[in-house]
Amino acid sequence: MEEQMETNLEKWNLEEINKYYKITTDPEEKNRACVFIERGPFAGITVSLGKFQLSDKDNKDGLVKARFEYEMIGIPPDFEGKDFSDEQGEELEYMLGQIYIHILNEELEKQKEESEDGKNRKYDFTKPVV
Repeated sequence: MEEQMETNLEKWNLEEINKYYKITTDPEEKNRACVFIERGPFAGITVSLGKFQLSDKDNKDGLVKARFEYEMIGIPPDFEGKDFSDEQGEELEYMLGQIYIHILNEELEKQKEESEDGKNRKYDFTKPVV
């Protein structure tokens, strides 16, 4: 199990992140957006995704900070009672952030509609994202 806990943040970029999770139904039937981690050091964890918010200001490096909420709703038996380092916690949150951004990007692409002039896009924000 220790070998599996080694991570590499670079592999969780938006182009590769879809290989690590799948969208799943809410096991508690609470109508939440849920993902199941299929690969990597956190394989077997089910997470419900909550609010997502982008910062109003860019960082000094030009990147935008995002804040999101999540709840772990399924934990594999071999993870129960196990202590994880702060670094591993940061890696999990980074991975979940990449998953969340990937899902939002995918859903926005699906919801795009061409306008009459063929140049501008409009989005239907009344449809649920997941």
